Amino acid sequence: MELDVPGNNSDGDQLTPEFKQMRERQIQEFLSSFPSAKRVGEQPLAFEFPIKLPLGILFMKLFVPAMFPQCAPAFQVMATVKHQLLDAKMRVVHPDLENW
Repeated sequence: MELDVPGNNSDGDQLTPEFKQMRERQIQEFLSSFPSAKRVGEQPLAFEFPIKLPLGILFMKLFVPAMFPQCAPAFQVMATVKHQLLDAKMRVVHPDLENW
């Protein structure tokens, strides 16, 4: 299941060195917070990672567009669940992501 990720139609060359450094630092912070995350894609950069919930483990996918952090990341749940912050394709739709 792949998503159309805004900000991924560029290779990231438009990012300033400061943004590139921020991008790498934020990706490393994510990987430190989720050590079991697995890289599963290149364009866009994507990681699959588990979230522990009271009823079990839910797997999610993080999509990091080439223009991140200028463009928002995208999240997708890898199972069919009902939640007010998920659309029909199991993408997280949150105001903070929409107003990035």
